[in-house]
Amino acid sequence: MAVAEATRLALDAGGDATRIPEALSGGRADSTILQEFMVKFAARDYTPTGRIDNMVKDLNGVQDLARTTGTAMPLTAACAEVHWLLASAGPTMRP
Repeated sequence: MAVAEATRLALDAGGDATRIPEALSGGRADSTILQEFMVKFAARDYTPTGRIDNMVKDLNGVQDLARTTGTAMPLTAACAEVHWLLASAGPTMRP
């Protein structure tokens, strides 16, 4: 979600979002997700690369562990809600 929001911000500000992954490559802000998805999002390529229900499963597991350990994870909770919403909308849901 952070990469999607950063892409949108760069595009709305008139920046070339496709150049950001290269600019951040090797630094602390670099990640596999950034490198894979920012260029796709900038090109408005929303083809699926995985299953949303699998992501929901993983986020639920993280939240279960957080509840067990008493760890507050508000951003994970928000992310889980968005993924649940997308999963419940079915395969035709598009960003």
